[in-house]
Amino acid sequence: MIRKYAVSLPLVVASSLPAAVGSASTARAERPVVDAALVVDAALKEALDTMIQDEYESENLYRRVLRDFGEIRPFSNIVWAEQRHSASIAALYRARGLPVPASRFSPEDFPAYGSVREACEAAIEGERENVALYDRYLERPLPDDVRRTFEHNRRASLEHHLPAFRRCVERRR
Repeated sequence: MIRKYAVSLPLVVASSLPAAVGSASTARAERPVVDAALVVDAALKEALDTMIQDEYESENLYRRVLRDFGEIRPFSNIVWAEQRHSASIAALYRARGLPVPASRFSPEDFPAYGSVREACEAAIEGERENVALYDRYLERPLPDDVRRTFEHNRRASLEHHLPAFRRCVERRR
């Protein structure tokens, strides 16, 4: 059985209805109406949870690198992109009346890399894994807003983050 997480919606109260509306209509109007796109089954909840934590993980990895090596590119740019990615997923939670989970990660959870090149190599692997996770969820049926958000975040990782980290490695050979 799939658990459903329903959105709390306000009820329409009888006093807000026109006086001509009969009791049968009033009873029907007092029942909450939930937009099917906003009902979250266990599979969608898992996708949202996995992807927001993955974005939090990348952000905290990049914060660790910035703490260790200073404001270096591409980390100084991409850390903000990761925040935008997690914020876009957080908006999906809020649209469904769900609490936004806190990050399970902090910069201290990641190793201190011996060089910027090593950090860029680790970031390449992380971005590849991020794209693969998005691919996995994009194969499934998703509400339109979730699909658009996941596609946008995936494209940014594939077309912008990965090339930036590859250039970082090449510059440090």
